[in-house]
Amino acid sequence: MLCIFPFEEDFLREQEVPARYIGHPLADEIPLQSDPLPARTRLGIPPEGQILALLPGSRVSEMKLLAGPFLQTARWCLERHPGLRFAVPLVTPTLRRIFTAVLRQEAPELPVTLVDNQSQDVIADADCALTASGTATLETLLINRPMVVGYRMSLITYRLLSGLRLVKVPYIAMANLLVGRELAPEFIQDRCRADLMGPAVLDFLGDRERVDEIRSVYYQAHGRLRRDAGRQAAAAVLELVSGGKP
Repeated sequence: MLCIFPFEEDFLREQEVPARYIGHPLADEIPLQSDPLPARTRLGIPPEGQILALLPGSRVSEMKLLAGPFLQTARWCLERHPGLRFAVPLVTPTLRRIFTAVLRQEAPELPVTLVDNQSQDVIADADCALTASGTATLETLLINRPMVVGYRMSLITYRLLSGLRLVKVPYIAMANLLVGRELAPEFIQDRCRADLMGPAVLDFLGDRERVDEIRSVYYQAHGRLRRDAGRQAAAAVLELVSGGKP
């Protein structure tokens, strides 16, 4: 088994599965340092002012559950932080239609830029990200931006997971699992709402010292994931087909 996260190798070996940690291909693709100014230029956003990236998921079910509370949080933040602007990457026309409909209902006057795809540019452009749990939290860590994580799932699914205690990890966001602590505040299910997520966002926008500390930790995590995964994978396969052990 070729592992893209460091904690996977030990777990699999404990289960007597041959495993090798090769690093994450995304960590190889994303540079260790990212400059927001080129990203803003590509997106047509002026260089001045703070930006909050909204990433309410890449699946229809996520968008339907998260677009509302994310936009409510954006409006909450704007009321207390005039001049704040917003950018949202949308990976399919369907997601764009869903998000636009919710935007008209929840925050029609919000100063927001909608972007087709280009999630990494949007994150690099931002001072902070409000993101669903998923690959976006890994991207945000690798691009070295602070984040607040919000997530909702269907009530039945949530009650099954919580009632049967099927979730056995301390965090849901991959960014937090990788660094071993909740640097990205998590707001799950009933806590995924504006009056809780909004203050967490504004804390990041106003606390440069805390953001610098988080970015330092994320930079180190990026370095641990950046191991030339493609070459490592090829070497492991060659060893295996040559009769060695991976």
